[in-house]
Amino acid sequence: MERWFCTNKKCKCYIKCNDSREVFVGNVMHSHDADSEDCLNRQIFNNSVKSKAKEDLCERPRRLIHKELLGEDLNTVTYKDIRNISRNMHKARFFQLLPLPTDIE
Repeated sequence: MERWFCTNKKCKCYIKCNDSREVFVGNVMHSHDADSEDCLNRQIFNNSVKSKAKEDLCERPRRLIHKELLGEDLNTVTYKDIRNISRNMHKARFFQLLPLPTDIE
């Protein structure tokens, strides 16, 4: 059984699916308006940059962001968005690294 939630944390919308992806129970009434096109584009941009950061650990985050900005037509990305995307890239890379050993042996 899988449970899917709305991307908005304040919304109580959800559905429950069985293994064959058939919806059998859920609350599908959203308590908010639809996300704006700018917000969705920023989320897509963030996810694509994070996946490239996980693949290429040696590339600088600034260079990855710059390459993606050249390929996409995003006019609404602000400095705050870039800072958050860079922070998300660092977090994603941190979980890819192996933990340091705790003992010498």
